[in-house]
Amino acid sequence: MQLNLRHIIRRDILIYPGYIPEPGVHYKVFHYGLKFGVGNWSFDKADWRNADIVNTCWTKFPEPPDPSALSKADENNLQRDLLSIQCVRSLNKALHLHHKRRKCPISDVNTNSDQAIVGEITSDNTLENEGHDEDLLSAVSKSSSVRIWMIGLWALPVLCFLAVIFIGFSERKRGGLRSKVKRNKRAYAGALDPKGKS
Repeated sequence: MQLNLRHIIRRDILIYPGYIPEPGVHYKVFHYGLKFGVGNWSFDKADWRNADIVNTCWTKFPEPPDPSALSKADENNLQRDLLSIQCVRSLNKALHLHHKRRKCPISDVNTNSDQAIVGEITSDNTLENEGHDEDLLSAVSKSSSVRIWMIGLWALPVLCFLAVIFIGFSERKRGGLRSKVKRNKRAYAGALDPKGKS
């Protein structure tokens, strides 16, 4: 049996750090499931399986080498190494924002955590400083505020619907009791009338 399935393989969406990127492609996903390295530095997420990086304040992955120290002799290797550095710096920046959002206390050991994440490698693989930590935090708080409003707007019609159903059933129950009382009175009154008139 043949299903005639077709697969489209796109090489411009996902890349493994440590692989040589296609020229001019701006990747949307870094799949850091495999070990990769730059010079003597390497990263393997399996090494961090038992570490509680998310819940331990100001913990981050080891910083990759500085991009200015990379060899520019081979352009393909340079782009591969820049991509690897960008991946770990993005992870560390996300961890930093997470710890900041959790309001982790600043310790003496980590007072330079803002300086440890120097900047962000942009899609054209150049290093530039970004001061958007506060903007990202305010965007996250705004999105959670919007989320609360959306839940409230969703819950309001549900509560109104339940109130209408409750009122309808209580009216029906009360109306049913009245009709039984009237029926019983009529049946009783007819039983006393000797002529059979009610």
